[in-house]
Amino acid sequence: MIGLDTNVLVRCLVQDDAAQARAATATIEGAAIEHADHVRSAVAVYETTSADVADALVGRINEAAGCEHTVTLDRGLKRLPLSTASPRARGRARSRGDWR
Repeated sequence: MIGLDTNVLVRCLVQDDAAQARAATATIEGAAIEHADHVRSAVAVYETTSADVADALVGRINEAAGCEHTVTLDRGLKRLPLSTASPRARGRARSRGDWR
């Protein structure tokens, strides 16, 4: 078993850099990818928003697991479904009760 950085998956699926896409495809060809449907969904989010693939993937996996929302420190993700920016990311002082 090997672990892959999300950028390897993105290069394989998006094919936006020919050399990297070839290397990524050769690396994962025939491999079983855990949560492949979530990876495809995260790539679609990446292509249509300012979110990066890793954060979108975490959100999709959390959604599938039944999470009501995903807490993030990333301001850009607060616009995505199931994401909640932390109070600090929104510029407020953090208090225990503010975390969701």
